[in-house]
Amino acid sequence: AQVDQSVFEELIRERLPELAEQVPDLSTLSSVSLSWFLTLFLSVLPFHSAVCVVDCFFFQGIKAIFKLGLAVLEANAAQLSACTDDGQALMILTSFLDRVGSEETPGAALCPPAEENSGSDADIPAVGHINITVLINESLEKFRDLTVRQIERLRCLHRIQVLQAHEDTIKENALRLVTPDVSISPENMSDIYDLFKTEHFISLYWGDSSSAAAAEAAAWQYSDSGRSFVERQYRLDRPQFKSLYGLLAPWPAVSNQHTDTLANRTFTLLDQDHDNLVTFKEFSSWLDTLYCEELNEKIRLLYRLHIPPALTEHEEDSSLRSTLLSTNRPLYLNKEPSVPAGAEEAVKDYQEQLKQMLQDLTKEKKKDVDQPLPLMNQ
Repeated sequence: AQVDQSVFEELIRERLPELAEQVPDLSTLSSVSLSWFLTLFLSVLPFHSAVCVVDCFFFQGIKAIFKLGLAVLEANAAQLSACTDDGQALMILTSFLDRVGSEETPGAALCPPAEENSGSDADIPAVGHINITVLINESLEKFRDLTVRQIERLRCLHRIQVLQAHEDTIKENALRLVTPDVSISPENMSDIYDLFKTEHFISLYWGDSSSAAAAEAAAWQYSDSGRSFVERQYRLDRPQFKSLYGLLAPWPAVSNQHTDTLANRTFTLLDQDHDNLVTFKEFSSWLDTLYCEELNEKIRLLYRLHIPPALTEHEEDSSLRSTLLSTNRPLYLNKEPSVPAGAEEAVKDYQEQLKQMLQDLTKEKKKDVDQPLPLMNQ
């Protein structure tokens, strides 16, 4: 229906140029006509008249609806040109369509004169009864050169624009939801969103999409009642997340032998609702911690990767829990794993920071524990 609105707006400029000059913003007329294409005029015309329109639609196709819509606008061109707001245009078209009848319509008399109308409709000229058959014949005669091929060509042209506008709206809403909670610049957030969406589509259409599709369907059906549509629009499963992890992590994925393990643990840590999917908001929060937070927060994140729930029971009993992942070893960002000069001092520095972080965590736990009430002296 939105595509047909755009097509109808272009047809107005092409077939009714005088009306297009008087009404520069044709979005009002196209929005009023939305119900025409959604219901084939069934919601705006009397029943007997609407049956004639549906019969014409089954015989000639969608071009009959476009022709009838153009004929309705042409019949009210003078009044629409003098409109000052959207509400007045809507009232004019509604009043006109209410007075369109057929030979079978009971009581198809002329409308009451303008002086008998209510005060709210005083600025809308009264329109006499119009036979739907005459209106349809006039539309077919005046716009006889409008073909289905032309309409389909315009549909193909505007379909891409409508879909792109829809995607842009979703992107703006997603960034508006996430940006206040992170310190990453809006420009970088826009690039991250595009990369996030690209990875989602690449995995679905060119990768092994069986697990992703199953997880997506299960999440939509069972566990997403509390999330908005924007949060559910694009999400990554574990393989998709690992692919982006290797691109965006601050340490090189090729030379770091722990990247796969850290990616799995990070995904488990971010997947708080256990639906095997990570939302864009969760993904952005993780990136913000890695690149924009203080050093203590970064160390806290790395520490959480070595304890449950990131560290699963399977890893505790397997060889993944080795000395290579010990927190006594420093993490060299954007460097090769070769030990640089002064490595011992770096190890001590990280050890002191980890000890301080553990002390802070212990203090926070003590604050959360409710102190018992003192016993009463009886």
